[in-house]
Order: sequence, then structure tokens, then C-alpha cells
Amino acid sequence: MQAKLLAVEIRDGLGKGAARQARFAGKVPGVMYGAGEKPFGVQVDGKVLKELVKAGGHHGLLDVSLAGGAAIKALMREIQVHPVTREYVHVDLQRISMTEKIRLYVQVVLVGKPEGVKTHGGVLEQVLRAVEIECLPSVIPPELVVDVTALNIGQSIHISDLNAPGVTFVGAPDAPVATVTLPAAERAVETAATADAAAVTAAVPAADGKAAPAGKAAPAAKAAPAAGKPAAGKPAAGKPAAGKPAAGKPAKK
Repeated sequence: MQAKLLAVEIRDGLGKGAARQARFAGKVPGVMYGAGEKPFGVQVDGKVLKELVKAGGHHGLLDVSLAGGAAIKALMREIQVHPVTREYVHVDLQRISMTEKIRLYVQVVLVGKPEGVKTHGGVLEQVLRAVEIECLPSVIPPELVVDVTALNIGQSIHISDLNAPGVTFVGAPDAPVATVTLPAAERAVETAATADAAAVTAAVPAADGKAAPAGKAAPAAKAAPAAGKPAAGKPAAGKPAAGKPAAGKPAKK
């Protein structure tokens, strides 16, 4: 990967006061650190930094040029943005060694129109806009181009499907990068239809015809009278009904 040039100036003062003065002059204050060297303050022209970010240079290798010195290989590790004005307020630059592997995030660019979108009206969703990689600085890819033409409804491209020479992908292999799904309205209809089908299936009686409808219990069978006990409303055998004399005995007067 070819490094992009970034001219910086050494910032003499440190602290909030010096940072405010730099911003007032149209500069973005920052710091350079790493590779076992002592950190020092820098400042970058605000317009130059915007152009670099717009071109995607903040994702790759940089040749940081200091006045009167040789270019330093570095990465832009962080850019702080003002929450209201959206102006850049601080930048972190990390000095690197060309012989040591580093970790960084690289943008993912999707190309092609998925088959599921063309023929079935599906929707392409990009789940990851950037992925973390590990490699030597000399083989950092400017971006990862992913062809999604073959994707159909319900299919995805995962981190394990990505490939770049000399690069190790750090993220979970099964993490989706892009997927093709049904439109939200069709997903809702499909979900409702599935629920209705499940309800109908539950209501169908079993093959022996004895299953009760779903949600209703089968009526309980009437219990037979216990052995040795008369049914309700009938006298027990050998005993007179209430109010009647027993056979062979006169009624009391």
C-alpha cells in the first residue's frame, strides 16, 4: 500500500491553552507517539486534514513529514470531532515499524447487485463498514472489495469469506459482513403467516380422532358409583328408604 503524505508542524506549547491557539489559527492539535520514541506535540493544517480524511487516507499508511526531517511512517489512530460544529479538534498519530505487524481497521466496499435483490426484491444490508486486520505495514490494503453478486435471499458473506494477501482477519469468523433479506413489510407478512399455520396445525385432532381442540380440554367422563355404595337418590340394598319401615317389622305407633 502506498503511503499518503501528511505535513505536520511540531507544536511548542502543550495543554488546553496552546491547543486553543492552534485551533484559532486553523490548525488541528495532535500528538505523535509509538515505536519506543518519546511522544511530542504536533499540529496539522485543518483543511489538509479534511482533504486527507475525505480521500480515505486516515485508514492507511502515512508518511508524516516534519520540517527539516525525514518522513516518519505512521498511522492515524484517532480523530476527535467537536459534537456541535463537527470540526476536527485533535488527532493522534502512531509511529510504526515497517518490520512489525500492526492491527488496524480497513473499510469494506461492496460491489455488484445481489441475485436476491434483482429477482426476488430482497434488500442488501451491509452489517460491517470496516473490519479489523493484522499485517505488516507494507501490505495494508487500501480497502476490502467484496463482490455480493451471488447472494440470494437469506444468504450472507462472513468474515471467514474475506481474503487479502498477507492479512489476518481479527474478528469472529462467523460475523456477517453483508446479507440479503426480505423487505420489512414482507418479513412481517411471512411471520404472521407462519404464526397462523402453527395455530391451525395445533387445532387439528390426532390421527385416532380423540385429541381435543387446541385450548379446550376434553369433557371429563362421569365416574361410576363406588362399590358397595348406592347411586344418588336410590336406597341401599337391604336397607329401607328413609321414612319407610323395614320388611317384617311393624311400624312404631
